[in-house]
Amino acid sequence: KIELVIPNGALPSGDTITIMNITNFAPGGVADSYEFLPDGLKFSTPVTIKYHYDSSDMRGTSPLVSCIAYQDTAAVWRGLRNSTIDTSNHIVSVTTTHFTSYSLVTSIFLAPVPGGDLKNHQLMVNKTNNWDIMYIQASDPHASSSPASGDEELLTAPAPLLPTADNIDGWSVDGVTNGNSVYGTVIPNGTSCNYTAPAQVPSTGNPVDLSVKIKNFPFTAHVNTNGVTSTVTFHDLRLDDAFTIISNDLTYDVSINYNNTLVDGGAGFVFGATDNADLTVEVKDGTNVTVTVNSNGTTSVVPAFQGDNNCKSTWTGIGEVMNI
Repeated sequence: KIELVIPNGALPSGDTITIMNITNFAPGGVADSYEFLPDGLKFSTPVTIKYHYDSSDMRGTSPLVSCIAYQDTAAVWRGLRNSTIDTSNHIVSVTTTHFTSYSLVTSIFLAPVPGGDLKNHQLMVNKTNNWDIMYIQASDPHASSSPASGDEELLTAPAPLLPTADNIDGWSVDGVTNGNSVYGTVIPNGTSCNYTAPAQVPSTGNPVDLSVKIKNFPFTAHVNTNGVTSTVTFHDLRLDDAFTIISNDLTYDVSINYNNTLVDGGAGFVFGATDNADLTVEVKDGTNVTVTVNSNGTTSVVPAFQGDNNCKSTWTGIGEVMNI
């Protein structure tokens, strides 16, 4: 993910450098942050930091609105405007003359609103979730360290982009404006939307792609094309977030204990959401037993031995424990 290019003679002799990946707390942070040690180490010639990104890093955003940021001595994150973006090789890079913590950040992204039905980029059929376009407000620093203030900006916490009709050019799902019954439907609300999953899992086009087009909103990027860097200003941008539609079938895990010894566990049987499951347990010693089944917090007792050395019980719920 991270690459450090040090020109000959830039590193003071005898110094040992260390790069550690750390949790990314930078506003608009993408993937991991990295701490470059020793902190504050200065180079006589600028070194180059390169982030190698992939599609998962750019979920909901675009590399064209990303840059590398660093954390100053006051633990404030500052975005570096002179970051260069190479979309062909999936690299964002910047030059620096000192060590600290660095992160890849984005200035605008499409994000699911917490508290909805989306879990781990998965949404059950017929369930809903809201999405917001989030924007990182940035400003020139009041007092900056290296590099010069003209090359950096203070980063603030992400906030929803203010609703402006002139900035939204439509929402779509898998390329269908406002979606449909196959891939799910979208109800736009300015710079937010409400998405409802279809009644059935799509046979194709799953994961589905929720996208929004932004227009009349100026962005500037330093783009590297075939080794030549140029400054590009653009006003239109598309943001995409992909997630998987899943059925409402449930997975049940059962642990079986015999004489306080675990016999079997975590089988991961899959049943329909409304199904009951018959679980048959073979009793090796042929004696009468009592099966206790915890079902949604309720304990039921199934008496004893049911012939052919089998105990049979019907159970429902998740994470059940059966004691024999």
